[in-house]
Amino acid sequence: MRALANDAVILRDRYTNTWQVAVSRVGHDWYFDKGWAKFYKENSLEWGDFLVFEYKGNNLFDFKLLGETACEKKGGATTTKSRRKQNIAPHCYGDEIFESGLVPRPKNPFFVSRSRKEKRRNELLIPKNVIEDYNLNLREIMFLVDRKGNKWETKIKRWRDGRVCLNRGWRGLCTMNDIKRDDVCVCEFVQRNDNEGRDILVYAVDSLDK
Repeated sequence: MRALANDAVILRDRYTNTWQVAVSRVGHDWYFDKGWAKFYKENSLEWGDFLVFEYKGNNLFDFKLLGETACEKKGGATTTKSRRKQNIAPHCYGDEIFESGLVPRPKNPFFVSRSRKEKRRNELLIPKNVIEDYNLNLREIMFLVDRKGNKWETKIKRWRDGRVCLNRGWRGLCTMNDIKRDDVCVCEFVQRNDNEGRDILVYAVDSLDK
């Protein structure tokens, strides 16, 4: 806990909504400071509620909100659709994660993924604006690479509405690296050794402290 003093942490609920809150220390006591009022309001905390926090490493806490009867409450999930969109949108690039100090910002083009749909567990969606903003020229055949250097061949699939996804290799990478549904992953476009195109280096935020 000493390393968290005067630092910012991320509080994440089961719906992957996140809140950035500062941690302060007074004497031997620790408490959440700046950002707590917003967290309190948006989760509709009431007298008698209590929170269970699980530290995931790298300044990230998962939490559960329980009511007086010890049953889990929805909390931030009761917010409006526009609020949820506003909360998720910044994670396309992952700015909130990097600004909080959870992980170092990649030097190469990147995006952050936190979705692994049940019906499409072998597909990784690449945000359209990431491709456009970085002016990426993606080859039809690429490789997904983990931090140990293992590779999975993948193929670009382009939808009529402009979406781009990788439709092979994602499930294998997640299985080998114990990446579960809704885990936060950094996906970085790295140059190949032969300078012939780019591959995607993938690592989960929770795995950085292992």
